Amino acid sequence: MHRIDLSNFRCFYREQNARLAPLTLLVGENSTGKSSFLALIRIMWHLLKRRRMPNFNDPTFPLGGFDEIVSHNLNKGSQGKTFEANIYIKSTNTRSKLSSICLEVEFSEYQSAPRPVEFRVFNTKDNTRIIMKYTKNDTILVSIYTEDKEVSMLFPLMDDSDLIQEYYFCAHLVRQALKSKQARISMEQFLITQSDYVKIKELNNEEIDMLCALIDSLNDRRSVDFGVTEPIDSRLSELSAIAPIRSRPRRTYEQTGNIRDHEGAYIPEYLASIYRQNKRGWRLLKQRLEQFGRDSGLFEKINVEFFRTNSQGPFQIQFQKPREEIGELPSNIVDMGYGISQILPILTELSADESEGLFLLQQPEVHLHPKAQAELGSFFCQAAGHGKMLVVETHSDYLLDRIRIDVRDGGSSITHDMVSILYFQRNSSGVEIASLRLDENGNIIDAPDGYRDFFMDEKRRVLGL
Repeated sequence: MHRIDLSNFRCFYREQNARLAPLTLLVGENSTGKSSFLALIRIMWHLLKRRRMPNFNDPTFPLGGFDEIVSHNLNKGSQGKTFEANIYIKSTNTRSKLSSICLEVEFSEYQSAPRPVEFRVFNTKDNTRIIMKYTKNDTILVSIYTEDKEVSMLFPLMDDSDLIQEYYFCAHLVRQALKSKQARISMEQFLITQSDYVKIKELNNEEIDMLCALIDSLNDRRSVDFGVTEPIDSRLSELSAIAPIRSRPRRTYEQTGNIRDHEGAYIPEYLASIYRQNKRGWRLLKQRLEQFGRDSGLFEKINVEFFRTNSQGPFQIQFQKPREEIGELPSNIVDMGYGISQILPILTELSADESEGLFLLQQPEVHLHPKAQAELGSFFCQAAGHGKMLVVETHSDYLLDRIRIDVRDGGSSITHDMVSILYFQRNSSGVEIASLRLDENGNIIDAPDGYRDFFMDEKRRVLGL
């Protein structure tokens, strides 16, 4: 995922284009749409990977009803009727015929909630595209385009409770028709005009292969609906969204089978499970956590301590404090600084062997000392350098500056082009997003007027200038 566009969405009245990278940082004042931006990424991910209508009021990102989501331009005294989001995805699949695709979705109101009324996917290198549109006659209009041909089909709506599933099913039918003459004959009843009948027969093998590749690019590797095996970007296979306030620490934990949640309440049980069932995995995870603990000055060691020898009963998460005397008893997580319990879910998510995919993080620096905030920047660089994709909302200059330093000094495997800084700035026309880049020396380039003015003003006040 290397770019996202949005328009008429919450505080973004005008169309905004944002560059995404393996490590994307969202910076700006409070209430400038950074969390809404993260929510939109999660929504588009669900459309692609879950192929279902997303929940616009997920506990991590509660957006409200349609009226709260669509833009209200107070200067013009108007409210939008629709909002739109587009994502651009580069292919990491060497077998794909496509280098990059774009998915565009337009939402309108239905029973006070957003409804995807148009679903478009196209190859960014040529004119090949597929457009699926919901009509008021409870049908779905499907149009396929090549460089010089356009074919339209009209499918009956089977279930209006989830239009996303309907769009994917229509795409599946189109793919079958393109690949099979027998299926194509059965599809003739859905063609709108005689011209469409002629054009679909005139499609050559190259055009058919490209259209099928476009449909296949939307498919997940674990699904068999479209008969493909690889997604266009394998890094997007899983998503983890972590809230700005994580769960409170407890002195003792029970093994209750907690499932993954946005506050990280399941993390202690996850650590206990790895400790019991995967000794090698626990050693690697423990090593990574303790390395950050030492580098940040938060702790020296972490352990899971069970009350019973069979490792099935209650347990504690214990730490050895920095520079703790040999022989001193370890400290319970409750007795450590609150910052440790708040950062532990993020460290664990990014350190686990199986943790691949997309991570949406809100203010990970909460309750951390500036030294630990800076070290978190290096930790994020290492994670992004090893194939993970992070989108981080932050108010920490220490974290941002450390990333710039690591890019300059080569402190991790991340390079300057693997970092994107999105600056959210409020103005008279809502909020605008400026996509900033780093050069090879870690300097910020393309910064708009006003960026960091507050910090410079504060420096001058400290110096009495």
